[in-house]
Amino acid sequence: MNNRNANLYRAVAVFLVKVGFVSAGFILMVFVTRHYDSESVGEYFWFLSTATILSSLFRLGQENELIKRVAQSCGSQDTAIFTTKVLMLLGVLSVIFLCVSLPIYLLAFDDIFGFFVIFIVASTSAGIGILCSTLQAKGYTVIQQCLLNIPRTLTLIFALFGVTLLEVELSLTQMLVPAFLLGLGLSFVVYRLHGLSFSRTGIGLLTNKKQTLNYLAIGFSVVVISEFAIVLLGLLSDTNEVALFGVASRLSYLVVFILLAFNSVIAPQFAQLYKNNQLNELIARYQKARRQSLLIALVLAIVFFSASNPFLSFFGAHYQQANVILAVLLLTQVVKVAVGSAGQLLMMSGHVFLQRQCILSGVFILVTCCCFLIPHYGALGAAIAVFSSASVNNLLALYFVNKYLSIPFSLAKSK
Repeated sequence: MNNRNANLYRAVAVFLVKVGFVSAGFILMVFVTRHYDSESVGEYFWFLSTATILSSLFRLGQENELIKRVAQSCGSQDTAIFTTKVLMLLGVLSVIFLCVSLPIYLLAFDDIFGFFVIFIVASTSAGIGILCSTLQAKGYTVIQQCLLNIPRTLTLIFALFGVTLLEVELSLTQMLVPAFLLGLGLSFVVYRLHGLSFSRTGIGLLTNKKQTLNYLAIGFSVVVISEFAIVLLGLLSDTNEVALFGVASRLSYLVVFILLAFNSVIAPQFAQLYKNNQLNELIARYQKARRQSLLIALVLAIVFFSASNPFLSFFGAHYQQANVILAVLLLTQVVKVAVGSAGQLLMMSGHVFLQRQCILSGVFILVTCCCFLIPHYGALGAAIAVFSSASVNNLLALYFVNKYLSIPFSLAKSK
């Protein structure tokens, strides 16, 4: 079996894992929406998105460099040193954030519980992400995807357990804490079971100051593009609109999962191929991944668009009004898949600054459009803002990989 076909099979395996978790999440969320009102569901989505954004700050943009270094390293000792350094840095940043922000938060708000939910979920999510980055670089992509998806699934399971068996309506937001703590513990166990270890090493960055700023800007901005619309929707509209957008976005994510699956498999290979100056092979793998993922994504998008009302009705009649929102978000995901892993390729080939410019442009478009559209159109305005932002970000990245790495604009095999 050649490398390209192996990439396809591994990507499909990762995709099936994602589909499994999304399907489980879909079923669980159907039951959750039957037991919880839209305000509770909207609050859950808002807290989760806010914690996800904070988590990206805690990682300080080190995960991409971690993947690259682990993929290029030969010894297990190097892997242990790189992973430990990033984890220790996470611990220091978490403590600093807690000491600085908690007094400020207490001066402005009375809800101390909300602060700790966001802090705990953000820090544990960052830890899970770091361990999973190392597992990804080592080729354990299926396991990586399982670990990344388990905490959110557990949140819904815990909530439903309380409602159905204990007959107690546990807060969805409260269930985030035990779910993510359990997910972090499980990640440590799996990491060690695969023969990976930690090392006694000092705290330090894997990147220099300039690289750190670039990676942080990229990592933070990527999360902002995917999550900030929900945060702004909660601030500028209401939790009912957040619930509509959250349900529609979760359904649309299934389309882009095939791209994420290919990313998780071939992103570490980009770094190795570029390092070995195998540019023709790099282009061939990139283009084949684009064609294969777009075909799958188009089929999924058409199915979801054609059956949007039946799918949304599973969550309750209230959510059927999100069909237009779903259509816009499906189009957004198709654009991402059509472009391919351009952003990952820019970073793995050393063009971090260009990737930062692409993403910052997308963030600017997102925030601007959200501020203008959400007050008038609610969740639909947020969806349009996400589409505009994703289009600018991804098409700019495709332009740069075409200019500097000769990746074709089209899906052709060569330029």
